[in-house]
Amino acid sequence: MLGAPAYLAWTFAVWLPRKVRKTYRQRKDLQRPCIYRPSDTGLGAETEGAAGVKPWTDYLKWKEGRSVFLLYMSDDMYQIVPKHFFSSEDDLLKFKNLLREKIVRHEA
Repeated sequence: MLGAPAYLAWTFAVWLPRKVRKTYRQRKDLQRPCIYRPSDTGLGAETEGAAGVKPWTDYLKWKEGRSVFLLYMSDDMYQIVPKHFFSSEDDLLKFKNLLREKIVRHEA
């Protein structure tokens, strides 16, 4: 029983952060610049080697944080859209209104 707190501390303070950093270093696709293009049909994304559109119907819900939008495809899988991608406050507001229209379920 005494080992459980030490195990949990090691797991969340040492092992998990190392694993996340290692995974990010290995995933070159996450390190490439990405351009998001929202439209009435879905959220388009373009990178150096790929392009595609995910239909709005694929998203279950969305949340807004201080610096990102989280678009959920399931309860535990989401797509991150950083707010710094938007060139103006007006573009950000248009995107937020599009989310309200296309992905009805919003969670604070």
